[in-house]
Amino acid sequence: AREGGVEQGRGEGREEGIQQGIQQGIQQGIQTGLRQGQIIGGIHLCQRLLGVPLTPGEQLFALGVAELETIAAALEKQAACRS
Repeated sequence: AREGGVEQGRGEGREEGIQQGIQQGIQQGIQTGLRQGQIIGGIHLCQRLLGVPLTPGEQLFALGVAELETIAAALEKQAACRS
């Protein structure tokens, strides 16, 4: 009987751990998506200021945050040089 209780406890603990992992994954995904959206907004603003065609959002969302930050920095530099 005791072993059955231990196994049940392990199963419940595992299930709780999985649920926590899922919640953390969702939160992290939301944070990353928001960050990508902010950077893409900046990229599009710079492209408008520079008078260049906007890169489609779908294409930019396929990139990681680091790549987007690199593109944004390059565009911000170009926009600053034009002022």
